[in-house]
Amino acid sequence: LYKVLRAEMVRLNTEKNSYDHLLPMRFGDRLFKPGSTHKDVVALRARLGLTHNPDFGAENFYDDSLAAAVMAFQKTHNLKADGVIGPKTRSL
Repeated sequence: LYKVLRAEMVRLNTEKNSYDHLLPMRFGDRLFKPGSTHKDVVALRARLGLTHNPDFGAENFYDDSLAAAVMAFQKTHNLKADGVIGPKTRSL
């Protein structure tokens, strides 16, 4: 069990480090809601493994597909799955 847990810890640390170039995302202290635009939406989309679809707006537009991914992330982390990026979502 120890070896399995240790291997998982190494995997998770490696995965986290692979996103370091996308951090920090600076949405500020305000609540960031779907339909908004921000330069860090590009990094958020990459962090969640999504690609931009120009049919849904500009690359920095927080669209419905990104909101769905944020809600899934929030649900996984036992947060209110509303798609709004607030302090609790940013802290993860």
